[in-house]
Amino acid sequence: MAIFIDTAQAEEARKAKEVGWFKGININPVLLSVSGHDSEETLRLFSDLKVGK
Repeated sequence: MAIFIDTAQAEEARKAKEVGWFKGININPVLLSVSGHDSEETLRLFSDLKVGK
């Protein structure tokens, strides 16, 4: 079973990655639009997390 986190908050994803229990991140346009951050920068931060590796 694979567990994915739904968030556009890089800090939340970083904390979840430290726990190590999830396989990936689902980010959709709605989450990005309400995140309060620049979409391009948010996606860059998520790609740096290298989740699932």
